[in-house]
Amino acid sequence: MTSHRPRARVAPGAEMADVLAAALRDQGRSLTWLRERLRARGIEVSLSALSYWRSGERRPEGAASHEAITVIEELLELAPGALGDRIGPSRRAGVRARTAHVGEIVDSSGTDALARALDDLGLADAPSRTLDEAASFTVDLDERGCFGAIRSRLRIRALAESVERIPLWFLVDRQVPEPLRLADLRGAVPARRVDDLATGLVVQEVLLERPLASGEATVVEATFEVPQGDDRADTEFVLSPPRRISEIELWVRFDRAQVPASCTLRSAELGGTSTAVGIDLSAVTGVHHAVRGFGPGTVGVHWTW
Repeated sequence: MTSHRPRARVAPGAEMADVLAAALRDQGRSLTWLRERLRARGIEVSLSALSYWRSGERRPEGAASHEAITVIEELLELAPGALGDRIGPSRRAGVRARTAHVGEIVDSSGTDALARALDDLGLADAPSRTLDEAASFTVDLDERGCFGAIRSRLRIRALAESVERIPLWFLVDRQVPEPLRLADLRGAVPARRVDDLATGLVVQEVLLERPLASGEATVVEATFEVPQGDDRADTEFVLSPPRRISEIELWVRFDRAQVPASCTLRSAELGGTSTAVGIDLSAVTGVHHAVRGFGPGTVGVHWTW
């Protein structure tokens, strides 16, 4: 006797994102699972695109994306058209703030690992639930010119109801001998985490001290310590906000015994303008870089030894 699982019921008027999220949840499937099944059918869709479709941040556009939606309906045992008939008009138009995938901004081997980690932690939809309003980073380099400690202070505003957890992540972008150590955390408590030693990535899930209602804001401070590995000196610290952020501050502090020969402050908005300003380090051991109303794009301090 052959049994078939009944097709999932879809509520009248439900949007595509709601149907997709419910189907994944009901079947206990992850976005990584879905991407691999699509790949086995010869269809390439990034984790970031799947995440945007699930959250409703973006909708499928183009023939290839619509083909993928048809296959997703089959993979999730949905009725034909359960997703495709609910795609609706594009959400790219209008004044809605753009949210970029980090892979659009940064060319790094760690971006795929980051997408997988966020999906594994169930936090791939974080950009649709929270907004980083301000970010401040203090970076200390040791006598070898390598990252020692990275301190972050984030002001976060909830875009949805009952926001209880957020991801904190940092990418060294080189191999590390052991995971980065969370030395201090304020405004939240640590929960699960994912590490990728090959790229020096840490994605730390943190639980806020209390759930945030939509529109509420809070501050989270964290310090990560980077383990000592080889003596290859680091040469940049870059922040890549995926959407517009009101305030960014970077403070890179060098060891007095190892000050770079040159330093440049850079910023580049995605699809927009870029700037590069050289800094004289003859009388200083630290560099401060601040920008306002920026993103998506990259803001960084770059130096040579």
